[in-house]
Amino acid sequence: MNKMLRPQSGVATIEFVLGLIPFWLLVCAWVEMSYVSYISGLTDLALAESSRVVKKRDGDYMNQFRRSIKSNGSLWSEFLDTSKFKVSIHYITDLKMLKSITAACKTGDDKFKECGVKNNSPIAIYRVEYEYDPIFNYFLTDEQLLVRESIVIQEYERDAFKF
Repeated sequence: MNKMLRPQSGVATIEFVLGLIPFWLLVCAWVEMSYVSYISGLTDLALAESSRVVKKRDGDYMNQFRRSIKSNGSLWSEFLDTSKFKVSIHYITDLKMLKSITAACKTGDDKFKECGVKNNSPIAIYRVEYEYDPIFNYFLTDEQLLVRESIVIQEYERDAFKF
């Protein structure tokens, strides 16, 4: 009986090793996509919460949005590096102007940028860009960019809103 099993010694080890590599790559891809999904959700939450807080206040929207996005007491501040955020606000005076927008107000090298005139502009497009580092660099490049936008009615400017 031992002589029958002896010629096959090591086959199970080879099969295990050949199966382990694809399995490990699959697990790494699954963990990376879960991480991307989680970071994407936190970026959405950061944008939604910050724009909700800012739209109800009167004054300098960009500074308030900057403070809100970088606040340390928030949920996302533990998991996101707030120094990697780039924020822009595009102020819009009416729906006609909103329909005619073809390009986003991109930050470029600036971390914070405003487009348009904030006074008497009842609509604003808040844009957040976040550069995150992947856990495993097998599948993705070194830095990935998540971009989120939200169209918001500015509460203190809405009396200027015309259809």
